[in-house]
Amino acid sequence: MPGPRSRALAERLRAVENPEVTFLGDPSPIFWERGRGVNVWDADGNRYVDLLAGFGAAVVGYAQPELEAAVAAQVGRLQHAMGDVYPAERKLELLEALARVLPGGLGS
Repeated sequence: MPGPRSRALAERLRAVENPEVTFLGDPSPIFWERGRGVNVWDADGNRYVDLLAGFGAAVVGYAQPELEAAVAAQVGRLQHAMGDVYPAERKLELLEALARVLPGGLGS
């Protein structure tokens, strides 16, 4: 690890990436290619369990049909609102839902 395709991609990345952004030392990074459920596959076809959940971005897993449908619907309507300046109603709905389930005043 990493496999030959990940190593080749790392060489290409070294030519264009700021070294302060992505670790490109030895060993080279493993390039992820796709995900489904809790698994991710690298550019060489190796499967891993994503125990980090994409640093929280993939906490519900990868390629979940319900999430794909919700994201597609929202992107078709409004893909981004600067929530701290121009909040969207979706932000309010999320915060209200979280306030209902958070313990002991964490929602206020």
